[in-house]
Amino acid sequence: MRFVAAIAFVAVFLQFAFADLVHLKSGGELRGTIIQENTERITIALQYGTIKVGRADIESVEKSTPEEPVVASDEPKKLADGSRLPLWSNMIQQLAKAEWAADLTQIPATVIDNGVMESVPYTSFRCGSGANYEINVYGDPDTPAGVEIGVYAALTNDAAAKHRCVDFIASVLPDATDASLLNAARLDEDKIERGGMTIEITPPTAPDAYGGWWVSVYYKDRLDKARASKRELAEITVARSEDNAKTAPKSPSVNTPAPKQPSDAPKTSATSREPNLDWTADDLRRAKSVVSTSSGSGRVYVRGYYRKDGTYVCGHTRRRPR
Repeated sequence: MRFVAAIAFVAVFLQFAFADLVHLKSGGELRGTIIQENTERITIALQYGTIKVGRADIESVEKSTPEEPVVASDEPKKLADGSRLPLWSNMIQQLAKAEWAADLTQIPATVIDNGVMESVPYTSFRCGSGANYEINVYGDPDTPAGVEIGVYAALTNDAAAKHRCVDFIASVLPDATDASLLNAARLDEDKIERGGMTIEITPPTAPDAYGGWWVSVYYKDRLDKARASKRELAEITVARSEDNAKTAPKSPSVNTPAPKQPSDAPKTSATSREPNLDWTADDLRRAKSVVSTSSGSGRVYVRGYYRKDGTYVCGHTRRRPR
């Protein structure tokens, strides 16, 4: 079971109390919220991402209810800042409950090189049969600039799959009027604007659809503010190539015992080891392909970036291969 970058997520993004504690056979531990599980693995939601851990790598699991639950309510709520978009955690944890969204997996987010989402960093997930559902959260995960869900391959002609996407986004929108407008949108192609927010249905033939069918909800002004500069893109992206993944240094395996330490030294755990934010070759194969040959084409956002004071930064200091 891959464990690249899992440690980095915990070390960088552990900013609030999570419900579950997973003790690893390596001697480390992970704190998060278990959102999906089966006989082979569990999927853990951290603050800005998800990871999978094989049952064979787990010593034990402690489940508890935090004082302020991480899992979103089944009913969408108005957000404190007045935003009409859901938090990324609300979306992912609600999505994990859907029967059609099995095997929810975070994937490398390909740099979008045209359209309204151009150069806006985002977090991306795949799920469902054939991993043909994709969910993206753009900009700051705590105050998203946009959210979307789409389908690929045969599902682009599947009306039921499209309705699932519309129903899901409508269910997590905090504003009932927005949800009603989305439910009334045309499934072939549509665009509705209300109070600075846009609801859009994008067909697979659109230049920025990358072969998928999408339902998107976004604030254009927030997307503009979140759009990364060329300098920022150089810092928070890597080439989408298997060679890049194969040659990058790796974090210790989850099965590698922690080195022995003096009895008075702090205990070494998975949360304190040197982070590694590179995607594996298998991860990179899951990223969506681009058809353009622009400068953004063929690059993906690194795993583990976050937004600080309006600037996208990476939670580590190691220089990444470019």
